[in-house]
Amino acid sequence: MSKKTIISRILPLALLAFMLFSHVTQPTRSKYVYTATGRAMSSLISGNVFTDAFVLTNDSFVQTNPDGSITILNEKTSQNLHGVGLTEVDGILTIPADAPTGSFDLDSTSQLSFVVQNNSDYDLVACFDIFLCMGWINNSELTCTITAPSSSETETNKTNLTVTASLNNNNQNSDITLNHHAEKNGSGGNALPVVDVQITGLLNANYSAYSMQIDPTKFLVDQNGDGDVLDDNELTQQEFNSFILVRSGETKTFEFNIDANQNIIGQWFSKNCYASITMTVKKYPQ
Repeated sequence: MSKKTIISRILPLALLAFMLFSHVTQPTRSKYVYTATGRAMSSLISGNVFTDAFVLTNDSFVQTNPDGSITILNEKTSQNLHGVGLTEVDGILTIPADAPTGSFDLDSTSQLSFVVQNNSDYDLVACFDIFLCMGWINNSELTCTITAPSSSETETNKTNLTVTASLNNNNQNSDITLNHHAEKNGSGGNALPVVDVQITGLLNANYSAYSMQIDPTKFLVDQNGDGDVLDDNELTQQEFNSFILVRSGETKTFEFNIDANQNIIGQWFSKNCYASITMTVKKYPQ
């Protein structure tokens, strides 16, 4: 066998070995990577998918008014991060009949993380603003859980805040009021704005829009004045400071889930879904 033939066979093998070695010696990537648009990629560790990063700077809290004057805001709300979306039709918020409810059902946040990147000079509290479209549920009480990370990316510690939300006339002891929005025809609740829900279910069952906000500051320990007794829906000041508070320069990810206690029929035929999830960050302390 000629020397030239031997070299021609060895060279491809050498190149392949070099490529494999280069691949396995790549530096370890961080938990998630931000693109230029602020979107966070999927985590290879947890398997979660990250929403668009809610990026805050000092300018996020500066509002220029029509007359040219400036107003300094104490809070800022993100764009829609998850849900079928609320569109405006003839000045009325609308959830269309062909909304992709299956992609945004009430279980769709189980593998989702919401990212807050605080590049401002302020410490911030992240609140969840939830718009729901619901019809097939066992009752109108929901169990909502926020899972918050440690302030350190290297730690695995997490804390949960679990609260109940219901209509006032159904459960006076709920933690959060679930606002039933009035519909285009005037029926439904009295909460504004009016939402035209065009989705219908089995046997033309009607669906309605509901909304609520979960503000962690309202669940700091002893807000109910019972001394040092820690209820399931309360956070200690240490938990709040370490897990919930998004300090200046920090990036945190939060998980959010709802348990609607659907019955079997409801689970099979339900079109219950998230119309939208946004986050409102508030300066802390104000």
